[in-house]
Amino acid sequence: MDLQDTAAKINKLNTSARPPAGDESVFDQVEAHLQALELSEQLQIHNLLEVESLRLIYCFRERSSLDDSVLEHLIWRYFQLELTLEGNRYTDAFLNELLAEYSRRRWLAVESLVIRALKEDRLSEAQAKAADLVLTSKAYGRERGLPVQERCS
Repeated sequence: MDLQDTAAKINKLNTSARPPAGDESVFDQVEAHLQALELSEQLQIHNLLEVESLRLIYCFRERSSLDDSVLEHLIWRYFQLELTLEGNRYTDAFLNELLAEYSRRRWLAVESLVIRALKEDRLSEAQAKAADLVLTSKAYGRERGLPVQERCS
């Protein structure tokens, strides 16, 4: 089965998965479809999945057995699509969810969404200060203009 067909099957499976978290049996089917793909295909499929499918994966991410890099791509895409649904506004709730996810996994892809928000001047100063407490990479510190000692404290 090719990548497009697999994405279509996953998206179709998930149309009945309401409320947003869906259920574990649907997640198990989604994950089985993903694991049937080669790793290189798993790393590409995030752009073909609908937000509902990505939300299901996000809700069950802690029990996923997908390769960490695949899961990072899927979660990054989930947040990216959720941001679009939010009208590209970084609400406090959205930013808090992003920062919590970054705290759990330290994924650079998640951090990149916050860095992009800084570059595009989409965060309030209070939001940026909240991010300062969680994000400690050199890339983030450079973007914020933080001295090295402030980044490490």
